[in-house]
Amino acid sequence: MNLIVKRRRFGQMAIASAATTAIANLAGKTMAQQSESVIYGFNLGSIGNTVLSSTTNAISDKADLINLSNSTGEMIVTALNPLSAKVNSTVKLVSKTVENQSIRVEIDQKAVSAPRNRLTSVTPVSKGGFIICCVVSSRQGDINRLSFVESQSSSPKSLSMGIKRGLKISGFTTKNSTVENLLLTKENQLISVISHYGGLPPFEIVLIDLKTGRIRPGAELSLPDLPSDQRLSNLTQAPNGKFYATILDRDNSTTLVQLDPQKKSILTGRLLITKVMPLNYNNEPLVNDLLSLTFSPSGQLFALANPKNEKNNSIFKIDINDVKTGKMQLIGGVSVNKICFAR
Repeated sequence: MNLIVKRRRFGQMAIASAATTAIANLAGKTMAQQSESVIYGFNLGSIGNTVLSSTTNAISDKADLINLSNSTGEMIVTALNPLSAKVNSTVKLVSKTVENQSIRVEIDQKAVSAPRNRLTSVTPVSKGGFIICCVVSSRQGDINRLSFVESQSSSPKSLSMGIKRGLKISGFTTKNSTVENLLLTKENQLISVISHYGGLPPFEIVLIDLKTGRIRPGAELSLPDLPSDQRLSNLTQAPNGKFYATILDRDNSTTLVQLDPQKKSILTGRLLITKVMPLNYNNEPLVNDLLSLTFSPSGQLFALANPKNEKNNSIFKIDINDVKTGKMQLIGGVSVNKICFAR
């Protein structure tokens, strides 16, 4: 067998190899550009056949609440242009029955509670999917459910998604606890900020088992303990692996904070919470907390907020290096309640 490669043949092989590398690099850049060009907005649809309003408690007894807990409810996903906030396309996700119907959740009847259905958090997963948390609250108790959304298309002009599976969340130490925030880390750990009083402090950072929906202690990842009077929310992860969130201070001002996995307390071994900067809009402190916080694949931080209590929420850009001003740059108004980039 002749193992000697002629000079001309070697040149052809080198050119082919270079072309293959270029195509691979171009494909990678194309995928990155597609994910950069779309920011997804999320809203709730109906809960099965029941829609809650502020005037009518559609959940009349505990059986109604249990029935609702066994389905994810409908979702509406909107593909938005992050540079203009304009809508590219919208899709409705059909409700799905949860996998763990037999699991009992920690609920208890309350003296007074307005019926509410809340979309509390969205976090991205690999291949363009998302995990969404919804909370149904009534006098009969509070139910938390996860929806695992799978993407069938990366094109914002042909948005195609569906709920692949659903889970009830259980294992709370306090009845009627609610999941207020989700973050799926790059290591595939689902971190959650939970409230023991319907969205009010005290808050606790825990883990949620992706297979069972059961709560696990946050100490497994050295997650920090939170002060009893502190509201931490909008937890998100930057491309460099650092966690960011917001804290609503006692004077109602909103501060961007960082949790660096490489920085831990010498005394407790838990992650440290470091203040980055107070946020402001139109040269005034942001007195209402953000509704969402999400990083683009390139590392640009985007927020959903409503500083002036307007009819619609708005998307903003935040420069995490502008620590002196903490200025939020308005992009545009949107009719969504959560935003998130795909991973």
